[in-house]
Amino acid sequence: LRNFKTKNTNDEDENFALFQAIYLPSWNRLSHPARKLLFCVSLFSPNSGGDFEALTAISNITVEVAQSCIRDLWRVSFLEIRQKQNGIEDKRYLLHTLTHYFVRSQQDVFASSSSMAEEGGTHATSSPAQAVMLHFTEYFSRYLQQHQHDYQELDIEQENLFESLRYRIAQADVSLMHDVILLVPYALTRGFYRQIKEALEIAIQIAEISATVDELATLHLQLGTVLMKQGQIENAVLLFSKGIENYQKIQDQTLACDLFCTLAEAESERGDFDIANHYLKQSIEIAQRIQAQQQYGRALLLQGRVAIFSSQPELAKVYLSQALTVADALQDEYLRAMVVRNLSTVAGMTSDFEMAEQYSRSLLEYAEQKRHRELIGVALRNLSGSLAMRGEIEQAERYARRGLEIAKEIGN
Repeated sequence: LRNFKTKNTNDEDENFALFQAIYLPSWNRLSHPARKLLFCVSLFSPNSGGDFEALTAISNITVEVAQSCIRDLWRVSFLEIRQKQNGIEDKRYLLHTLTHYFVRSQQDVFASSSSMAEEGGTHATSSPAQAVMLHFTEYFSRYLQQHQHDYQELDIEQENLFESLRYRIAQADVSLMHDVILLVPYALTRGFYRQIKEALEIAIQIAEISATVDELATLHLQLGTVLMKQGQIENAVLLFSKGIENYQKIQDQTLACDLFCTLAEAESERGDFDIANHYLKQSIEIAQRIQAQQQYGRALLLQGRVAIFSSQPELAKVYLSQALTVADALQDEYLRAMVVRNLSTVAGMTSDFEMAEQYSRSLLEYAEQKRHRELIGVALRNLSGSLAMRGEIEQAERYARRGLEIAKEIGN
């Protein structure tokens, strides 16, 4: 601050000059590896930071040097360390918001540092800052491929995974498409509709130039599903229709089944029940031909939903019972949960509110165990309706408020 007082500044520049005066003396004393490590930390999500393994892999700094840099950065209060459990691998390294802003403002200084010009290999022609950013996106691309089915593991790095996608969108990275396809099932389960939507739109633009028929159809299916969750049914129908234009050319016929099923679901949401049943029959025909039991079960489930939408609860029971048999035979917990969700609705339609409550509580238990935010919201809504019809208004309102909070959070 003494240094700051000796400098002449305009009112316009005063805040930034103060900001620089606080940080620059410590920054100028840092070694090049410490600056590099600090820049790497600035790439992580400000809320979650990154762990030691990610930090060393992205910075390409040895463990010993990284540990020394971390000590130096912590001493000058540049680095925050969040301890979870014992052991360095369990710590998270992150920056205060102001520190994060300052470090990113020094990107050009970092990039021009002569001792950091050697990145080698395919990154030799990149600036140091670009090379580190490329390391960041490559690391989380590998992380996603390794853990794509382990949602608890993805939860740990979900903010960094989406941060990586944003960097790749900005860089017009054509390989983005494959990682988006892998991330969508997780994003749908956790209710990250807004976060994944932009990446899907960019991925489709890339796919229209260079992708296979299957890849493009998958992206149409995924983006259409996100739009349905957000209530944009008309736009979703257009995307699903694009996906099935060349369905006979699709190599993976289970994908064709899924497209017909989801298009049928969208049409039923619009009230076009005859068209919905037409598409479901096509889906069942393909599923039976290729012996795809999971797709067959889903088509039966959706036939039950169409019957619900068209106020035919008894017919819905028939289809849902058949779908439940398939789910149990496959030991498919998710399909079973979706059947239970709809059986709860049927029970409510037939004024069996006690049974509707039982189904809803069963669904809520499954959804909370799997951290499936949309299904948690649906279960709370159904449970609230059942309790209200039984006169338990206060408890029903509590569940409804919880369900509403989730719906607002995920944009459903």
